[in-house]
Amino acid sequence: MVAVNSATAGAQSLSNLFSVLSTITILAGVVLIINMFIMLAEERKSEMGMARAVGMKRSQLTKLFLFEGTLYAAGASLVGVFVGIGIAYGILYGFGNIISGFFPVSLAQVLDSFTFTPASLFTAFAEGLFITYLTILLTSWRVSKLNIIRAVRDIPEPPKGVRTYTVLSVLGVVLAIVGVLLFEGSFAAKSAIAALVGPSLVIFGAGLILSRFLLNRYAFTLTGIALLVQWGVPSFSFNSSIIQNYTFGPEVLIVGGMIMVMGAILLALYNTDVILKILHLFYRGRKRLTVIFKTALSYPASKRFRTGATVAMFALVLLSVTVIAFLTAEQSAALNTVVKQDSGGYDIVTRTTLPVSDLATRIAGDSALSGKVAAVIPFNTTALVVRDTTSRTDFGLTPIVGGDPNAPPQSNFFTGNTFNMVTLASGYKTASEVWNSVTSDSSNIVWSLGSVNSNGPPTSSPAPSAGDVLQLYFNPGNNTIISKTVTVSGLLNGVFFNGIVGTSKLLNSFGVGTGELGFVKVSSGVDPTAVSNILKKDFARIGMQTIAIAAIISTFIQIGNSFLGIFEAFLALGLVVGIAGLGIISIRSVVERRKEIGVLRAIGYRKNMILSAFLLENSYVALLGILIGIVLGIDLGYAIATSPGSGLTFVIPWISLLEIIAFSYGLAVLTTLSSSRRAASIPPAEALRYTE
Repeated sequence: MVAVNSATAGAQSLSNLFSVLSTITILAGVVLIINMFIMLAEERKSEMGMARAVGMKRSQLTKLFLFEGTLYAAGASLVGVFVGIGIAYGILYGFGNIISGFFPVSLAQVLDSFTFTPASLFTAFAEGLFITYLTILLTSWRVSKLNIIRAVRDIPEPPKGVRTYTVLSVLGVVLAIVGVLLFEGSFAAKSAIAALVGPSLVIFGAGLILSRFLLNRYAFTLTGIALLVQWGVPSFSFNSSIIQNYTFGPEVLIVGGMIMVMGAILLALYNTDVILKILHLFYRGRKRLTVIFKTALSYPASKRFRTGATVAMFALVLLSVTVIAFLTAEQSAALNTVVKQDSGGYDIVTRTTLPVSDLATRIAGDSALSGKVAAVIPFNTTALVVRDTTSRTDFGLTPIVGGDPNAPPQSNFFTGNTFNMVTLASGYKTASEVWNSVTSDSSNIVWSLGSVNSNGPPTSSPAPSAGDVLQLYFNPGNNTIISKTVTVSGLLNGVFFNGIVGTSKLLNSFGVGTGELGFVKVSSGVDPTAVSNILKKDFARIGMQTIAIAAIISTFIQIGNSFLGIFEAFLALGLVVGIAGLGIISIRSVVERRKEIGVLRAIGYRKNMILSAFLLENSYVALLGILIGIVLGIDLGYAIATSPGSGLTFVIPWISLLEIIAFSYGLAVLTTLSSSRRAASIPPAEALRYTE
């Protein structure tokens, strides 16, 4: 039952992780829908003004857009369900290849688990339709609020009045109050997201209030900087002392990434002139390039919302892909550190089918191992029933190991192991104090949290808390029950063994003087894998099985990196949405600005200048999103590596980053090249008298 519960919990965690990662693609899709309908509204502005002028009510205009959008949404959701089935099968196929390559499980067995039900398909369809419908509803309501005269005459909207900024300032006050309440409530709920998002709401609310009294540029620039500082400095966010005792998962990184992207976009869009001055270094003294650059960047600067939404699509996806690339690189770079920490300072784990009392002596007497083994740490082992009298929890039959506290230093587990002591009971300050309490008093034990499973993925089991009192029951086989009371002095990340760690004296009290478990430390310069093979061969008669610790940890890291590769491919779906969105926006932009193109051609712009201007404009939007995503991804990679207990080393995967940049930008250019060439090929006379 424990194994089933562990497997169920693992599957649920994996499902939750995919759900969190799916949020990125969903957000990219939502932003694309908003962008598309705003562009449609801009294109049909005169038509909508005429419709309102001849009697169409605002609610009817909203319904008109909503009906059109719902048709798109229903068709897209239906197609998305079947595409999703194919993607799910592809992901399972990828997992199956990884699992079957490392564990005794066939690919066919993994693929046999692929299943879906009509209810799950309908749920997916309904969720997609609802999200799209809600997005279109809000966008349609916003589009319908147009001025009839300005719409009919196709006159740009005037700057927002004082009333608008007064409403924004009131909204800012509300957001600030909600942020404060959210932050205060986080202490009782122990919610990391509430503790971090609360201050962000206060910052954003303050920005809206400032927009009533300052220029938008200053108000929102300060807001963007404040959000970036709050989340971009790890000690203020992910590694903050406030949330260190809270339990949280990858959703905090996703939320933090979204808020940082919003802050970076505010900073960039309200300081386009600064970007222009920086770019001026590349075209200074070249009149033709100056004209092209200013023409190309004027449109993104004037359409801030549209530009910001497009940049956000790129930035969010590339932020996530970059973080995955960093995790892969950091895990690989931290291999030596992980081996040192998780190996406990040993090289080989041995397990025998038959219990032995003289493992060290037998290994020392093997001539094939002469000079190759530095130390052997044998354990007496058995299994007994454990009940936690503090929490009133039954742990059932649990393994227990006992080492010799009087062994020489090189073979003394209690003084020589480097396993990480995860939790210490009250009254202990260091791991050494915990081990001293165990060796000096056999009623003190340490509970080991093992995770390595040689027949499958890592597993986990329930554990008591440090300081709990346990009642141990042992049946030696003569119809008697021996009972002992022990105290948990600490929790150990034992990796290779799970259960109770005590002294041989404790096991002797149960009449146990033999064991099946041992650790081996090889001599300097000797290959642990070679020694492992010799041990397995020479002690086959007692059923010895061995694990070369460095090799298996390397294997698990390799498996982890393979899984991260699947996550990275999954996130690439969002990149496809972003690139497709840029292509669609580029196509509609050419239609929307056809007359402007005609004017530019009429005053002397050549075809190649129009082509260069459109390519540069699209490149600016794509590269801005790529730059924001990569920079913020580096920041999150640093936060993950420097978080307490991560065991990771911060490294920058330059090759992976260059591949991500080249792939993203290359696809963006290819997607927008056709529309840019179309814009350049428009004859001036035709464009100036063009009506769609």
